[in-house]
Amino acid sequence: YQTNFNYKNFNTDTFSLKLIRFPKGYNHFIFNINLFDTKAVKILSEIINKNSDKNITVINYKNIDLLPEFNDVKTLIQTYGKSKAEQELAAQLIFGGIAAKGILPYIPKNFEYKPLKTKKTRLGYTIPEEFLMDSKFSNKIDSIIDDAIRRHAFPGCQIFVAKQGKVIFNKSYGYHSYARQIKVKWDDLYDIASITKIAATTIATMKMVEEGKLNINQKIEKYFKDTHIEYTRIKTDTAIRIDTVNILKLSVRKLKKMVNNKDTIRLNDSTIVIYDTVYWKVTPKLNVFKRNVKEMLMHRSGLPPSMPILRYIMYAADTNITLPDSFKIDYGKYVYFDTLKNFHDTVLYTFNKYFTRKYIKDTASLQIARNLYLRKVYEDTLWIDTKQIKVYSKEVFMYSDVNPIIVQRTIDTINNYSIDKYLKNKFYNSLGCRTIGYLPLRHFKRNKIEPTEFDKYWRGQVLQGYVHDPSAALMGGVAGNAGLFTNATDLGVVFQMLLNGGIYGGKRYLKSKTIRRFTDYQEGTARGIGFDKGTKKNIIAPSASPNSYGHTGFTGTCVWVDPENQLVYVFLSNRVHPSAKNWQINTLKIRQKVHQTVYDAIKQSTK
Repeated sequence: YQTNFNYKNFNTDTFSLKLIRFPKGYNHFIFNINLFDTKAVKILSEIINKNSDKNITVINYKNIDLLPEFNDVKTLIQTYGKSKAEQELAAQLIFGGIAAKGILPYIPKNFEYKPLKTKKTRLGYTIPEEFLMDSKFSNKIDSIIDDAIRRHAFPGCQIFVAKQGKVIFNKSYGYHSYARQIKVKWDDLYDIASITKIAATTIATMKMVEEGKLNINQKIEKYFKDTHIEYTRIKTDTAIRIDTVNILKLSVRKLKKMVNNKDTIRLNDSTIVIYDTVYWKVTPKLNVFKRNVKEMLMHRSGLPPSMPILRYIMYAADTNITLPDSFKIDYGKYVYFDTLKNFHDTVLYTFNKYFTRKYIKDTASLQIARNLYLRKVYEDTLWIDTKQIKVYSKEVFMYSDVNPIIVQRTIDTINNYSIDKYLKNKFYNSLGCRTIGYLPLRHFKRNKIEPTEFDKYWRGQVLQGYVHDPSAALMGGVAGNAGLFTNATDLGVVFQMLLNGGIYGGKRYLKSKTIRRFTDYQEGTARGIGFDKGTKKNIIAPSASPNSYGHTGFTGTCVWVDPENQLVYVFLSNRVHPSAKNWQINTLKIRQKVHQTVYDAIKQSTK
């Protein structure tokens, strides 16, 4: 499977052939030869042979006697027909979806060639019958999804299933919204919510460990230059310290030192009272910097479930604010300016304190949603507040969005650049995953991205292309707990790479022992490091093996890898559109039912 390619058709007349050009910026040129006109073949072969320095692949359909015309071509694929199936197989062979094992029935005169056998290196496509599975299982999936859409569990979805490195099911259903205006296509993008925790933060951590940049058992204070925490939330205690001193028994130097910056009262010629005010805070010994990455990815760090973001998303909670008449305008409304900064204690939750409606350089550049930006001063304030989060000493499981956000912050600090860039450089780009990444509106049109919730209370809009999760939104859409967008196929590629032991497309991305270390059950918990496991408590098929690993997402998504059955399952939906209160995807157990249908088909094949 490979998504990042372009193609151009041309006619077989000699005039059109002479206009063929090799544009810059492309690394692979493919020619489909389906010609019987000798003159046209001569012209085409001359053009191709003159550009033999380029990476050119020629696919010759059926007519084997044409092969001598392309002796200078580095890669030549010959088929014995030109049916749709043969064309599809030729395409898969080019991209590594299948292996080349065939031989020519005869060798044409003057044809110089060296037989080449290749290995399968990427996802290929096949029919379920190859694994003795009844393809009618797809009809059952259709029925489950059609019923779910009819019941408004979600407006549409994408489902991807690969077995033993071959895609056996890849289908889109429904529409972007219940308005039924735009159909879901295979390359549309979904907000995958908490799957970001493993498809971004965890695999980045795995790579950082292999590169020797990160030790997951080391307290993260090692990786931060500034670990100082100003506990602004803890009230300062005060006390008056009083000392009675006999001045006759002290030297002048010592006496000066004792009374420096302090108040005194003279009682008599030999005695004075020294007094001053002492301020102190009782600060906790345990803080975020005292925890390690492993504890955080396993959600056993003692960090609370949520980030300290309530004041931002509940800014409109206080509607009974009294302001001076000088700030009133028509219709009893108010307008606020930076000059009201001294009024901040009263106007605590007003919109303009935290946000602006437009980009302002050096003042409000972090975008949260369409026409909504966080003021720069609060970017730092959010991190200051996060450092002050109470950390519980008892090491028990507590699912938390704070954990992966702190891990992501650690990775960014070590690399000195964003996790977004790191993931693209180390994984997504070379995997050919064109759709996966943060901040999708930088690369895709809005109508290619599925909408999520109509956020009435905070952002005041239908979220489309902006991350649904509020914590990730306040971090500009790039966060360790959420923020990734992708289609089902690209997400399937990432997890096929993990199932392959870290190899995809002939390139090693991770060591197999690293993958086992993170995906195996950890002592004292039913989880891996970052990964959920195939326990009955999770949203997974009952027949999935206990060694399965993956994650679910709040927006109505999941991904599961089953090493025992060599299965990758991806389900993406926007069940939170238009309201996150819609939990029918869970009550109807849609994701589990679809997943189980695949296992039922596998079971039938073994009977």
